[in-house]
Amino acid sequence: MTTGLFTCPTCNALYQVVKGECGPETVDRKVTCCACGAPMPNREGKFLLKYFWLRNAARRSQKRGTHKSAR
Repeated sequence: MTTGLFTCPTCNALYQVVKGECGPETVDRKVTCCACGAPMPNREGKFLLKYFWLRNAARRSQKRGTHKSAR
């Protein structure tokens, strides 16, 4: 078994991925992102992929400027 990180290409949510060998009882199921519902790969070659959701996409910090109204 190997592990790695995966980022959803649609929303940038972060997952830990575990690769394991498929057995004869393995069922192919549709895998979707927990944050946005986008499809994600369920296999890589002969390996089955299992995702563990770590966090949503990091929000970009926005600096708020002061708003001065003109009178």
